[in-house]
Amino acid sequence: MSSDARYRFVPWVREGYQPSDGSGDDWSVGVTLPVEGTGSKGTETREASVDLSLYGPGEVTGIDLQQVVRTEPTSGTSDFPPNHFPLVELDDPTLPWLFTPETPDEQGKLRPWCCLLTVEKTEGVSLQTGTDAPAAILDVRDPASPGEHLPDLSQSWAWAHAQVVGLDEGASARDALTTDRSTKTLARLLSPRQLEPDTDYYACVVPTFEPGRLAGLGKQPYERDDDGTVVRSHGDAWDASSPPAQLRLPVYYHWEFSTGKAGDFESLVRRLEPSVLDGVGVRQVDAGDPGPSELESPGEVVTVEGALTSTTISTDTYSDSLKPALTNILDQASALAPESAVPGDSGDDRILGPPIYGQWPPATEDVPAEGDPPAWLRDCNVDPRYRVPAAYGTEVVQERQEALMAEAWNQVGDIREANRLLRHARLARTASQSIHNAMGDLSPAARLTLTEPAHGRLLNDATSETIAAAVEGSALPSAVLSPAFRRATRPGGPLSSRLGGVRRERIVEGINDGSITPGDDGDAPSGTQVIGDELAGQLCSAAREREDAVADWRLLGPTADQPITEAIDAVRKACREARERTETATQKVDEQATAELGVLREVLFPICGTGDWESELDALQAAVESEDQAAIRSAIDGVERWLTDARASHETLQEMATPGSELEEVLEESPGVTPAVGTLDSAVTTLWVRLILDGLFAHACTRGRTALDKHLGGDEDPPAVLAELSSLCSLLCGKLRRALSAAVWTGDVRRVRRVVATMQQVLAMAEARLARLRDPEEGPLATLGDACEDVEWYLDLFERRLADAPWDPAADAVGPRVCPRDSPTDSPPLDFQTTADAVQNATDPAVTIPDRIGGRLDGLPLDGRDEPLAQILAHPEFDEPMYGPLRDLSQDKLVPGVGEIPLDSVGVLETNPAFVESYMLGLSHEFARELRWREYPTDLRGTYFRQFWNPEGRDPPLSPEAKKDIGYVHRWDDAADLGGNYLAKMAAKTDGGPSGDAGARVVLVVRGAVFDRYPNTHVYAAKGVDAAEDAELERKPDLPNMDDGGGTVKHPIFRGRLDPDVTFFGFDLTEEEAKADPGWFFVIEEPPSGPSFGLDVGGSNDVPDADWTWEDLTWDDVTANGYVSAGRDSLTDAAPAPGDLPTNPAWSKNGAHMAEITWIRPFRAAIHADDMLPTNGGSQ
Repeated sequence: MSSDARYRFVPWVREGYQPSDGSGDDWSVGVTLPVEGTGSKGTETREASVDLSLYGPGEVTGIDLQQVVRTEPTSGTSDFPPNHFPLVELDDPTLPWLFTPETPDEQGKLRPWCCLLTVEKTEGVSLQTGTDAPAAILDVRDPASPGEHLPDLSQSWAWAHAQVVGLDEGASARDALTTDRSTKTLARLLSPRQLEPDTDYYACVVPTFEPGRLAGLGKQPYERDDDGTVVRSHGDAWDASSPPAQLRLPVYYHWEFSTGKAGDFESLVRRLEPSVLDGVGVRQVDAGDPGPSELESPGEVVTVEGALTSTTISTDTYSDSLKPALTNILDQASALAPESAVPGDSGDDRILGPPIYGQWPPATEDVPAEGDPPAWLRDCNVDPRYRVPAAYGTEVVQERQEALMAEAWNQVGDIREANRLLRHARLARTASQSIHNAMGDLSPAARLTLTEPAHGRLLNDATSETIAAAVEGSALPSAVLSPAFRRATRPGGPLSSRLGGVRRERIVEGINDGSITPGDDGDAPSGTQVIGDELAGQLCSAAREREDAVADWRLLGPTADQPITEAIDAVRKACREARERTETATQKVDEQATAELGVLREVLFPICGTGDWESELDALQAAVESEDQAAIRSAIDGVERWLTDARASHETLQEMATPGSELEEVLEESPGVTPAVGTLDSAVTTLWVRLILDGLFAHACTRGRTALDKHLGGDEDPPAVLAELSSLCSLLCGKLRRALSAAVWTGDVRRVRRVVATMQQVLAMAEARLARLRDPEEGPLATLGDACEDVEWYLDLFERRLADAPWDPAADAVGPRVCPRDSPTDSPPLDFQTTADAVQNATDPAVTIPDRIGGRLDGLPLDGRDEPLAQILAHPEFDEPMYGPLRDLSQDKLVPGVGEIPLDSVGVLETNPAFVESYMLGLSHEFARELRWREYPTDLRGTYFRQFWNPEGRDPPLSPEAKKDIGYVHRWDDAADLGGNYLAKMAAKTDGGPSGDAGARVVLVVRGAVFDRYPNTHVYAAKGVDAAEDAELERKPDLPNMDDGGGTVKHPIFRGRLDPDVTFFGFDLTEEEAKADPGWFFVIEEPPSGPSFGLDVGGSNDVPDADWTWEDLTWDDVTANGYVSAGRDSLTDAAPAPGDLPTNPAWSKNGAHMAEITWIRPFRAAIHADDMLPTNGGSQ
């Protein structure tokens, strides 16, 4: 129950001057104010008076529509409970009484200047908009009678009140309503009309006083006397005791709605009777003549069960004597059996017969013998009781094959194009392999000469350097391996002939070992473009100077060998230096530049503030000392926020600086602001890079890996895109991260560049796959996405730091080629055999072609496959709960006898694990056949359907894998009987199941209108506890409360719907646990909403007078001639005698008391499980 302390009602709220009655001089107020003036003759004070005219209902022609914060029902509602009151809530709690021309009486009754009408949409009633009047017009005329639709205005005080929520104990509600303008306070108008079921209505906010009605119609609200003076008269807008034949009312706000059938949530739930559901979920099937003569057995009857069954059922099983014949028929027609001819036929046609459901995942040729694995495969196929549900699966696939295939092709994406590429790659590999093998028969020198154009791209795995680099560092000039040299020394060519037919390989070997000395190059042929000696010398000198500069430059800065705190101090020093230079610069420039320099100085202060100020760098240092990587990352964000503002301010200053201006001088000239900002930026980047290497990168990897593992949920055979994402993350956070760290600490800047570039490529491939999976708002993949964004920023920081490294593109590219070569004696000969073998390995098409194709396939790793270029097999999966298609095909197949469940009843069934497994096996078996027929790239062993029940709304939410009802069939426990693997999966997803039990689970079944009218109704199980303190109860449910939750509850693990009005909820409870003492209660609870008002349905509460409270008030207890009468004597004889009525709140006292009485509290009912199970029924 909702706590009454949550809401406080007040009968009226009004501020300021209040007229004593509706006429006379109260509407003109004289105001006198002292006015003080000062001039040349001194100061003088006089009094000034003015008459103010107060606003009343005649000055109102409409209200601000934004004042309306809620209506009940909402506009367009089609099933509003007829026993409830329509209402409108207003943001300003004083609004309904703001223009009221009256004062409250001693009981707090004060009529509002507007009220809420509910008018039936019938002949003679119209709502006119777009007229010349200021507001919409409600017109009631013949054949409708205004008296049937209008309330008694003398009681309008009863149906308006103000509300405050969450008031502290002892605090004044009226004070809160006049001082607090927030969501905690509001005003509310009720329309206490007795509504008819299935009827259309207008709800209209209208004036209650005649001047307001006239003003809203565009007429003069007040009369004037002979002197032209306004005569204020505030009569009622209508007289309910003598209604006019026609009435036109201005409408300040309106909406339309319709009522539903009689009954609200409480009455619909009270109709539900706990019932023991016997004989549900089973039907008898004649198995005496299934077709084959071997299986004929007149009178053979089996009991076929449904997905849900009664907890106690008796079944007829299939005769054991018939199972061998059935097994033989199945084995002969097995899809995996060797080709066999039809007995007595000379042809080679395969025998056609019934399928062995589920044989493809375990690749079993025939039905296992009794006691042989897989046990579940035998159970499913040799007993018609389970073959029938599998056949249901076949029927569902056949019924929906086009839609299923469309989704399967949609999942496969570009696999068909990828398989075409792989087929071509296999052809290319076969053709290339023969060339590669022939190349292995050549001499080492010949192999090196033949492959020279590729040396710059071939890596020697043993030395981690290219073949070109190995040649460059040896005594062998690279020119002797070039195509030009190969052409010049070709066999039979002019040079070869002059040298007596010396083989090219011999020349190459001689130059390498020094037995042949190359001569001078001589002069270049006429017309050849050459680099002159002077330019060559300059480029060579620049290249060597650059190499020296790179050797001296340190990626981690001058404090690399010092504690990290020294690097933080370097940033702090650079920041303060920038602030000091900015302060100095402000003294030399104009006002506009001074202002922007001041902005720059201010945004630098939080980074490195002095004195007692705890700067962002102080927070960073504390985080570093605590070795808390998350805190370090947060502190870095704090520095970056201010540093981003500083960079923006500095850019603005640079844009403001014109050539030769004072601002340009203070920015650029030493000691200028720009060099100081650049030094700070460089110091910060260097510090970030060091922190990244010290732990931030590893921390991001750990976060990402943990999130990915959580999403995988222990799935050992995840979808391809997840497997690829996992491999890319492992590569990025493993091998490449270690390579980056090694390159940084060895000072190899070139290698750092290469590794960073490679990491960016791998990260881009990972993010591309993540984009196909990611939930942008929450969940493990969102966390993984955040980790990827961190890594991307870290790599950008490395690039920013590398931009500071010495670099001359021309010298770097050309210099090494024009520098004089070292003499041959200074470089060792090239190891021909080792280098040629490295070339042979690096050009192996068995490796290079799969690598190249993997790159073409978005980085798909092919090296881990038995056959790297084999066809990619797809495994489509469908997340749809498959009980739904079977329900749509035939509810009686899903739950036989469901139509026999009594109307307005609640009962308990239990799950049937064997049915679920059989049906799911039939689905995947038939769909595999369909995939093969459609030439889909699959091996038929997939489990395409793993979701039977609908787990939506599960609290807490489950991971995608945990939602599944069965595991992949090829991983099933072969020793388990049919249904055992489903139970094992269920136990795993429910943390081992109740008390470690893996039995069938109970399912609450409700047949009635409550879930049609209230689809968001809460249903849960609450553990029973001893109720010794309550003399009327033996046990009670341990329910949660509104303050702190609490309670011992279980939420549904699945839910579903059957036509026309059956809703079911599965729970992680066995039958024995549910009905044990104290056992478990099932709770049906009204969904949360704003406060509702009304009366209980007539005849719904049969409560003794001694126990009667206002919550038991029904429409039978009140006088209602269209609208409820709030008169003191308006309660009927059906209510307790006046002396027995509750006095706080009291009927007819004021609007707050009437609100308290008619407020409909949220309702929930708890029913013990043993009231709905075959034994131990009758709990209290």
